[in-house]
Amino acid sequence: MPSPDHRFAVLLTELFVLFVSARVLGELFRSWKQPPVVGELLAGIVVGPTVLGRLAPGAYAALFPSPNTAAPGLEGLTWVGTVFLLLVAGMETSLVTLRKHRRAAFLTSALGVIIPFACGLWLAGFVPDHHLAAPERRGLFTVFLGVALAISAVPVVAKILLELGLMGTAVGQIVLSAAVVDDLVGWLLFSVVLASLRHAAVGAAAIAERVAVVLAFAAFVLTAGSYVLRRALTRRADGPPSPGAVLTVGLGAALLCGAIAEWIGVHAVFGAFLAGVAIGSAGDLVETARRTVLEFVLYFFAPLFFATVGLRADFLAHFDPWLVLPLLAVACLAKIAGCALGARLGGLPPREALAVGLGLNARGAMEIVLALLALQAGLIRESVFTALVVVAIVTSMMAGPLLRRVLGAGSGA
Repeated sequence: MPSPDHRFAVLLTELFVLFVSARVLGELFRSWKQPPVVGELLAGIVVGPTVLGRLAPGAYAALFPSPNTAAPGLEGLTWVGTVFLLLVAGMETSLVTLRKHRRAAFLTSALGVIIPFACGLWLAGFVPDHHLAAPERRGLFTVFLGVALAISAVPVVAKILLELGLMGTAVGQIVLSAAVVDDLVGWLLFSVVLASLRHAAVGAAAIAERVAVVLAFAAFVLTAGSYVLRRALTRRADGPPSPGAVLTVGLGAALLCGAIAEWIGVHAVFGAFLAGVAIGSAGDLVETARRTVLEFVLYFFAPLFFATVGLRADFLAHFDPWLVLPLLAVACLAKIAGCALGARLGGLPPREALAVGLGLNARGAMEIVLALLALQAGLIRESVFTALVVVAIVTSMMAGPLLRRVLGAGSGA
């Protein structure tokens, strides 16, 4: 049995390899105007069973003694990072922006959720049982796939809009507002799926009870919680909150809301996301304070988390083109068509409505988190996990270039 010192040395070595490789590849993809998450994920694939495990199985076994995973200490650290990642996603969510463009945002989000969700329900019926970890729970898998196709990624969407100079335009504000609703609805639905997985009862009454509990929790955090956070962040009479204060309040709120979410049978990431939304709506944060939280998470925890995602499966062995291609096609067509139709009904010209659909098609980190949670919960197998990760990567990489082509954006247009 390895000594504690040896296990700690393995943990530090894994931490070093994953962190450095993820940061290097993340910055490389950033320089190519692509989401850093793509490079961070590829880092885990390179040092995981997909590449290193094939080319140098001895080195891979020495670095990662447990199959397809990291040392237990790193496993816990990366899941704490996931909680903080959802905190950041919530902080990018502006309820003020949502209220300002509520009609167009509501129509865009409504159709942008309903149509992909319905297509996901339809597509799930064609997925063979051998792709499901528990075929007897196909109903839950069907709902999960609908959520996975309906969700957008607020952080990726916001970053694309900023880079293209669209954040202050009507298109940018509607895209961001609709993404806020998509994420709120998506995480609400997925939290119910996870709660059902954790309990034996999945009847209508049990599901209704869980929905009520989740809604009550969300309402409490976004009202009373937002008030408490506002008071905590405005106690200084000599100016806005310091970066350290925002970091302390933000991380503390994420940990507390995450713990409460776990206690009521919902995953911690949903509580952290609500905490981020509450902080974002609790008052204007100075840019330096906001950047402190973002950089703390995005430059340390996020790279580690996405690198460990690459360790979860052999992406070559589990890549099934007959699963990936239909899933990617349906995901893109349903999301773009639904959001574009909603934006058109909301009053936008055809070209701008198409741009809204293209922007909201980016799944990014949110879909990867959903896929990993479903994999760990025993709902899907590695083949579906691989397919969803591919969808997240491709949709995130295509959103920026297609938006630039449709709108001619990129120079503050």
